[in-house]
Amino acid sequence: MLSHVKQQLPSRFDEILEDWRNNYDPEKTDPQIYYEELESELNNYRQAFAGDTDAVSAIDHALEKVNEEIWTAADEFAPQDPLVAAPHGHAALPNGAYGRNVFDDVDDD
Repeated sequence: MLSHVKQQLPSRFDEILEDWRNNYDPEKTDPQIYYEELESELNNYRQAFAGDTDAVSAIDHALEKVNEEIWTAADEFAPQDPLVAAPHGHAALPNGAYGRNVFDDVDDD
């Protein structure tokens, strides 16, 4: 199986990534979460091929492409719930929450 992966991954990865891209819905899923499974599998293959520099190099290149895809998709990510868009550990409140704007206390001087 690993031999098959080693042969097919470099030549087919762009096609695989395109399939993932086509199935991504920026209104439903954070791109980091969506691509996590693909990244995880690539990292598993990277470990399996740890002694093969050519295979590791091809996998590293694929991982770079996945990261680029995540960054690109992050610009499109538009969650419906404003609390979902907040960074981990922070709660984003909608504008005007509690009837105040964050700039209400800033002087005009």
